[in-house]
Amino acid sequence: MLESAVVKHKVTLAQLRTLFNRRNDGRVRTIIDSIDPQSMSIAETCARYHLKKAGYNVQGQAHIRGMGHLDALVDGQLGLEIDGREYHNNEKAWEEDLRRGNVLVIEDVPVLHFRAAVAMYYPEEMLRWVRQALESIAATRH
Repeated sequence: MLESAVVKHKVTLAQLRTLFNRRNDGRVRTIIDSIDPQSMSIAETCARYHLKKAGYNVQGQAHIRGMGHLDALVDGQLGLEIDGREYHNNEKAWEEDLRRGNVLVIEDVPVLHFRAAVAMYYPEEMLRWVRQALESIAATRH
């Protein structure tokens, strides 16, 4: 909820840090430190949380030349797209997804696509696929 409030400009990170600066606010400060103001959805936030908890380095809204932004880049090697049906269920969105996919191949950026529900409710499945993909990438690049 705090990340959504920051993304929607209802509160700033500085305001949250000021509000929760007491000695026993440590747990809330930990949450505040994990907020990504560029997050585009709760599903991205959930994915980022579970990936970081599993020890991965996660860059949200990673810029890829000629393509735009990936929802996440894991360990600088693996792109993730967390797709909700409502934003990818029309002709224009489908065409843009195809264009973006082609640019990712040209730029040699492997990407996994997950339904938003997987990131939110079945993170163990997402983590398994991420681990397998990173192992595959490591095997082919060495």
